[in-house]
Amino acid sequence: VDAYDWDRVTVGDSQALLEAPIKLCSGLFPCKLVLIGLSDALGTKNAIVQSSKGMAVSADKIGADSGAGVLRRVGNGSIICLESAGCTGVSLQFLRVECGGQAFALDAAPLEVGGTVTTAVRDTSFIECASAADGGSIQAYDGATVIVERSLFLGSSSQGLGGAIVVVGATLRVTSSRFVNCTSVLGGGAVAVQDFMCYGSMRAFGLEAVDIEASTFEGCSTLGPGGAMLATSPTTPVTLTRLFFTACSSKGPGGALSASR
Repeated sequence: VDAYDWDRVTVGDSQALLEAPIKLCSGLFPCKLVLIGLSDALGTKNAIVQSSKGMAVSADKIGADSGAGVLRRVGNGSIICLESAGCTGVSLQFLRVECGGQAFALDAAPLEVGGTVTTAVRDTSFIECASAADGGSIQAYDGATVIVERSLFLGSSSQGLGGAIVVVGATLRVTSSRFVNCTSVLGGGAVAVQDFMCYGSMRAFGLEAVDIEASTFEGCSTLGPGGAMLATSPTTPVTLTRLFFTACSSKGPGGALSASR
């Protein structure tokens, strides 16, 4: 992905490669980045998305179908948006992010957001993304806001918390999305949310808001608590509305959900 000269990058039929960490607002990189697939990426309803491990799922009106622009992660490729560096936000739309399922020793999430910035993920799929830390696809902390709409996380995994998404001292809003066969080691097979944990910032942010609506969790699991989701906060309410859980499991408390103060 060449983000040196543009703050808006269109990903077409040919694959774009994310081969190394892109730290926005450093060097020649822009301070805000919009990655968008072809405008007709949703033209194929009920398309089938299949991972290299044979997992298949119907896209059905979400940005996971074969018409979406493909962004392939290679090695430790990632997009990093930090308020401390001057980054103001990241937007992904109509994309299919393919990661191949490999997490190397130093790999973090393919999308990392820190500080009071906003990330919007709409009509996008993350396929077999993995992290050796927290958050297999998205890691957000330090007051960040993550908005996920009509998106798919298939086979996402982490060696820490949150197989697909981890939110620490930040805001998460998820609508009309699917989490399929996501796994983690420490807790929250698909999603983990909790108060401040130091990822390099000295500011102590509490969990700000969590709202997940009209979404499904299918076959998600963890070796820790919360097969689909783990929520840990002494003060912040977590709002869950019209969710569907099937075949989720954990080795700790809560085959689907685990919540504690």
